[in-house]
Amino acid sequence: MKSRLKTQFRQVALIGKYQTSYSASAVAAARQALDDIAHFLMAQGCEVVIEAETAANLGLSSYLAMEIDGIGQHCDLCLVVGGAFRVRSGDLSVGELASFIYMFTLLVFPLRLIGYALSEMPRSQAGFDRIQNLRLSPVMSDPRAQFIHSNDVLAIHSASIGYDAYNILFEN
Repeated sequence: MKSRLKTQFRQVALIGKYQTSYSASAVAAARQALDDIAHFLMAQGCEVVIEAETAANLGLSSYLAMEIDGIGQHCDLCLVVGGAFRVRSGDLSVGELASFIYMFTLLVFPLRLIGYALSEMPRSQAGFDRIQNLRLSPVMSDPRAQFIHSNDVLAIHSASIGYDAYNILFEN
């Protein structure tokens, strides 16, 4: 019995090494690897997108092809296919693989900052609204003018206690 993964990823992009041409055996192996991964993802209910140059270099025309910029805007997950097989076949050096992975780690910090800024928006809006309400509330007259001094008696006329004009707790 096959079970489906419960995933929150709806659109998944696959990227291969697209900066260079491949040998015939590497093209066949890479095409088969990406095709197997794509079929697995589709069986899990994901829509599969192949990076445009990878699709062109490997002849993968049965999948939606998208440029890198579009992948960042439309896909929930991006899988970079590379590693030991490509290093072993000579199509990819260890340094190229490490630099490619490092490039994606550099993207994490700006994405975290954007996420933080977006998560702070509701609190910022609530604070702004409170300040606006305070700023736009009517200015009351100076309460010291309502004190009447006569001999040793202090009298206060027209005083009220409350937290806004409609919720008065005490009034004389």
